[in-house]
Amino acid sequence: MSGRFTLESVAGIVWNMQNATFKLNDMGTLIEGKITDLFAILEKIYEIPFDQGAVRVVTHITIDDRRDKDIKIGDKTASVTARINDFNDEKTVFT
Repeated sequence: MSGRFTLESVAGIVWNMQNATFKLNDMGTLIEGKITDLFAILEKIYEIPFDQGAVRVVTHITIDDRRDKDIKIGDKTASVTARINDFNDEKTVFT
């Protein structure tokens, strides 16, 4: 089994998702969408290594489901970046 083929297969599924959005980062892939769509996508991705001959797969999944307000991938990063910029602007004014 080659990691390259697994990567290409997963990338093909993620790239062609119609009911979810994604963002790649250094530690993995964030996928955002309705939970039923996400589980369907997960099932496809999960089977890839077995289809390519793996006999054992360890999977780590984190689900962050926030229902008290509407947030999207990147909102937290944008918020923190804005606060840092505000802090740096204030620091410049007072120094």
